[in-house]
Amino acid sequence: MKEVSNAHARPVGLEMDKQQPPVLIARFAKLVSMRLVRAPPRQIECVLDLPGGEYMMQSEADGNKQCLAILNNEWFPSRVDYGENGPCGYSVVGGLARVKANNALTWKFTALNNNEVGQDSQLYTISHQSMEPVTSYGGDSTRCMYFGGLGRDVYPSLQSCVDYVDEGDCPWGKGKDAGLCDFQSVSDENYTPAEKKENLIANGNAVFKVQAVKMSEQKYIIQAKARDGSGWDCIVFDNEGAATNPSRYNWGNGETFCGVGDWEGYGKEMSLLNNKQAVFILTGL
Repeated sequence: MKEVSNAHARPVGLEMDKQQPPVLIARFAKLVSMRLVRAPPRQIECVLDLPGGEYMMQSEADGNKQCLAILNNEWFPSRVDYGENGPCGYSVVGGLARVKANNALTWKFTALNNNEVGQDSQLYTISHQSMEPVTSYGGDSTRCMYFGGLGRDVYPSLQSCVDYVDEGDCPWGKGKDAGLCDFQSVSDENYTPAEKKENLIANGNAVFKVQAVKMSEQKYIIQAKARDGSGWDCIVFDNEGAATNPSRYNWGNGETFCGVGDWEGYGKEMSLLNNKQAVFILTGL
């Protein structure tokens, strides 16, 4: 019998092992390639600093945390506290639900723009349920906060036609569109919703600029068109925070943050937070 040498013999299994790595690498590369091709593009979504919706508005202007309200038969907003330890002085347990159930304490913020190119996305209307028992006002029962006296009032109130001798000249309450403050230019009732929004912003009396100063604590400033029409004033509690009703105010130190000064050298936001008169804590309901 002829002897067979095993010196050059190659077991079948060894040959397969040597062939597998390149095959596996090729398959893996194909799978990676498929994943890279099929992966959707990364989406970056811009969101508003303050989403539209219903909010509780609190102020610490005088050192005590109180809620902004419009009470029954009252014309102007004021602060209230019901004496307990929870939100607005209600109980801690269930207090927020009681705030939401109380029309006097509930405010609705509606964004007028939503990060469109070239538009100011800090512009809002702020509305509240009418607290008058009987009214001749012909618009929606939810009214926008505005500055009456054709924009010259010191204190904000809820929109009405009280400043017009002829109610036919009043732009409020004709449009039947609560989202835009029932605003309708008296010159033409055939405006599109986009044109109505532009006219409302141009009028300015019911438009507010809401700007975050410390989002982690839900703290914002609310700005209104200045009485002389130039720039923005803050809605504040004057008299070192002791005023009964909020009003417009500008500190006169530049055009940003209502002219507040960098008094401590830590930035204007810190000045506003330490001063407290213009800062509102907005909690979603």
